Amino acid sequence: MQEIRVKCSKLADNLEGMVRIETKNLYVKDLLPGEEAIVSITKDNGRVMQGTVKTYITTAKERVKANCQAFDRCGACNMLHLDYNFQLQFKRNLVAEKLRFAGFNNFNLGEIKGMDQPFNYRNKIIAAFKYNKNNLVVPALFQEESNELVFINNCSIQSKEGNKVLELICEAINKLKIIIFDPYGKRKGVLKFVLIKVAENTGEIMVVFVCSSDIFPARNDLVKYITSRNSKIKTVVQNTNERETAVVLGPKERVLFGKGMIKDKLCGLEFFISSKSFYQVNSKQTEYLYHKAIELCDFKGYETVLDAYCGIGTIGLIASRHAKKVIGVEVNKEAYKNAILNSKLNNITNCRFYNADCTEFILEMTMNRETVDIVIMDPPREGSTKDFMSAVIRLKPKKIIYISCNPVTLAEDLKVLAESYNLKEVIPVDMFPHTLHVETCVLLERN
Repeated sequence: MQEIRVKCSKLADNLEGMVRIETKNLYVKDLLPGEEAIVSITKDNGRVMQGTVKTYITTAKERVKANCQAFDRCGACNMLHLDYNFQLQFKRNLVAEKLRFAGFNNFNLGEIKGMDQPFNYRNKIIAAFKYNKNNLVVPALFQEESNELVFINNCSIQSKEGNKVLELICEAINKLKIIIFDPYGKRKGVLKFVLIKVAENTGEIMVVFVCSSDIFPARNDLVKYITSRNSKIKTVVQNTNERETAVVLGPKERVLFGKGMIKDKLCGLEFFISSKSFYQVNSKQTEYLYHKAIELCDFKGYETVLDAYCGIGTIGLIASRHAKKVIGVEVNKEAYKNAILNSKLNNITNCRFYNADCTEFILEMTMNRETVDIVIMDPPREGSTKDFMSAVIRLKPKKIIYISCNPVTLAEDLKVLAESYNLKEVIPVDMFPHTLHVETCVLLERN
């Protein structure tokens, strides 16, 4: 295997170090700008090479010790070895680079909003289980790009309260001798995953046991064990997922304890959260993000707002305090029901929610010659569709507020909207410290 000495010049989007060698690019995992190393070439297809570090000669000041025993195997926190300020600048530059590559040059790029304490921020935990060498059940996550399970202990980005509950659940499983689901062998056992949701501002906790069958021996004992030892656990749900897919939650649920929901506070409002409802994983940064979105709307009080992909109604209900009328559209029936429940919870009367496909709903609005002043859209990670954006263009709102968690799909979507809208403001927010993900709030104005 060929070995060469190299010096890294920059980081690629996936955090691999880039080195230019004559007419080729060499990509090296875990090599930072300015670092010199002896690298083993693992792949050379004629134009692009791949390599791994054999020995570091110099290391960058931006490299820090990752405070996680599973860092090199888990893959969830792929920036944990980087100085936090360096992470922030990398993400801000990534947003700018993707937008400029898509042809956008004339926009105001705000400073990225980081966290004062960028650890233990995730209010949602999904964990599997495995047996350790002592045949005790321990929490685990899937290894990066693999089906292998990696033991985790007090994950540094997960909520401290959530970590405690996860530890308590494993204690209960071992005490009660519950057999966990074995995805590799004879497929014995029932318990596949656990989903833990922590309401940051109320302290309420939801536990969802994901099982391979409706039949779950010792479930009553398990529920009693954890709820008697942690009074913050307000509800426990059993979810049944018989499928062998990467999707964690299945279609069937039964409430084992409590009401099946927990309540949290965000931006001065209260929200019910169910097992399947989308709720941002970082409450502190979400408050900043939503305040910025409202600020970009620059409400005068007469506006009609369309909240597309509205989920449980968070951003729409927050906007309703400033607008004349808010229309929320959500295709997921459970989230739609949560949105109605949340509007009643907060005594908000100028919001109307509809369980419908966003594109079809907007096209029907245009056929009926209905208008809105502002569209707020927060699509999933894969972005929106050209049909949806074409429908928005036909609706002719004065402003579009696009909230994105993926700068790549954001740039692609904005190219479609650019035929009728000018990109004005871009505000990056570090919603997911120590990971490659970055949230962006964007203002577009009709040209």
